[in-house]
Amino acid sequence: MDPEDSPGEERTSPSVRSAQGLLERVAQQALDEDYAEKAIRRQNADPEDGARPRRGKRSWAVGVAFFAFALLVATASMQRYQQADEIAKSREQLVTQVKSAKSRLDTNLATIQTLSQENEDLQSALLADDSDAQELLRDTENLKAAAGYAPVRGPGVKVVIDNAPHATEDAEKVLDRDLQRTANGLFEAGAEAISINGQRLGSLTSIRTAGHAIGVNYRPLQRPYVFSAIGDPRKLSVRFSQTEGGLYMQAVKKRYGLRFDVSAADDLEVPAAPMHKLLFARAPGTKPNGGGSQ
Repeated sequence: MDPEDSPGEERTSPSVRSAQGLLERVAQQALDEDYAEKAIRRQNADPEDGARPRRGKRSWAVGVAFFAFALLVATASMQRYQQADEIAKSREQLVTQVKSAKSRLDTNLATIQTLSQENEDLQSALLADDSDAQELLRDTENLKAAAGYAPVRGPGVKVVIDNAPHATEDAEKVLDRDLQRTANGLFEAGAEAISINGQRLGSLTSIRTAGHAIGVNYRPLQRPYVFSAIGDPRKLSVRFSQTEGGLYMQAVKKRYGLRFDVSAADDLEVPAAPMHKLLFARAPGTKPNGGGSQ
């Protein structure tokens, strides 16, 4: 048997094996030269031009960018916190100023009422012996009471209005128009004097929402809103229920659950309305009050 035909060797001809050997040597030489060239380039390469240094440079740039971004976020958060703190401080200062101004206003109003009462007492004392003057004073007091500028007392009805229990929506809360319509209904029913939480309703009284509160005579009121209306208790209650304001509040109570209670009272006190200086209006035959023209 020819050794070349032994089962342990590949069944190829010598020419083929020679050609394969030549190809293997050529390929190996080419690979060796290629690896050698790459090794030389790595040794002689400038760190700024090599692939690995470039990768490091990119990583460093990404790190710097990330740090800059984090710094910007931290700075913005700190500025926002500082602004929120400044807003809170400004709000506290404003609340303090409002409370201080309200306290001064209360003090001034109390002083005005005291001086007005002292003035009336002096007038009565000076004119005590003059019957005509006394009659004139009585007429003046009646006119002031009718206009709302003198305190009065007598029987009447009490009306209590408040938000619905567990109110969450505006429709379930008392609105300024609820108080306006109630006041109009009571006057229409024959009330001679009306106050809301101690604030007398006069010819220059306004009832309107100011912020989160309803103001009467420019004074914010707290719930519940209690009307004191002087008049015939029985007639006043019946007539009020038939007025547009009374019917409106009954419908609001039924639909939204607001508190709306009407009860008779034997003795009610209604204070005087705050005095307002008239700048343009004047009685016929009197001199102007100095309002001037705009």
